Amino acid sequence: DAGNGIQTGYLSLGIEDAPVEAADEIVLQVHGVELKPKVGQAFYIEFASPKLFDLVELQDGQRAMLLDGEEVPAGEYLWARVMTVADSEVDGDSSVTAAGAQCESRIPSGDETAYEAARGFTVGVGSTTDFTAKIDLPKTRHRRPDQSAGVDSCGRQAYLLKPLTRLVNHLEVGFVSGTVEPTLVSEQCANSRRFKPGSVYLFGPYETDVPMPVDYDGIAGDLRGGDALASAMVSVNENTNYVYSIAWVPAGDYFVAYTCDPDQSYAAANHAASSAGADEAVTFVPVTGLVRTVSAGQTTAANFTLEP
Repeated sequence: DAGNGIQTGYLSLGIEDAPVEAADEIVLQVHGVELKPKVGQAFYIEFASPKLFDLVELQDGQRAMLLDGEEVPAGEYLWARVMTVADSEVDGDSSVTAAGAQCESRIPSGDETAYEAARGFTVGVGSTTDFTAKIDLPKTRHRRPDQSAGVDSCGRQAYLLKPLTRLVNHLEVGFVSGTVEPTLVSEQCANSRRFKPGSVYLFGPYETDVPMPVDYDGIAGDLRGGDALASAMVSVNENTNYVYSIAWVPAGDYFVAYTCDPDQSYAAANHAASSAGADEAVTFVPVTGLVRTVSAGQTTAANFTLEP
């Protein structure tokens, strides 16, 4: 706004989730967005009324807009927070529906908290900066016996939603997509507890040595490698082919791997110190993954076939 000496730009911020099994509906109540400039105090953009988003519907590149061309001061920002309400004692805010039952949810740091995307970004003068806050629910959603709810549903057990979010710039991202050979699906899913046709995990980015694919476990310093950055469920397209697509992948070097095994985010199948994951075996194909380079604005193909 030249009239008061403040230079401004425009910010568009969407929200998307990574695909997740074993949930019919995951509702997140959002009441605003908080932004922290590099210089100065954080400020809050409050919605006229809270918005409810079903994250199950926001997958494979589909996003809902939190801010759409919102005028903000131009300059550098340290982070953005998606402000949510997840009170396990109150019905009607954030919830998880699985197997037909609607369960309450809570966030570890309190009843009202945020999904914070701790990545700096810049809003240019007179231009629009477009980001997506990508919540990866396979990493954030846990249903554990110690999480209780005050609402009489799901045996008064609540889902724990850990605030893990990454912010992706639409000018700096690409896509990874491909097919999975039907014979591979049949072999890998023959004895799986998970509904076939399985999922594809994306690991990275990496700069030197390619790590081994591992299950979601949330263990810092896991010597076998870190958790996947993103994942996608395999589906059947109109030509009856098994396909998948991972959207909003920052440019860089990655590897992808396919599995039809169930992967509980609180169990570490590949970590020797985790007794919780003792009976969870996650087998990836290929064992070392497919190495791929993702370029901004491009779609990178990675197809999975049955190994000889």
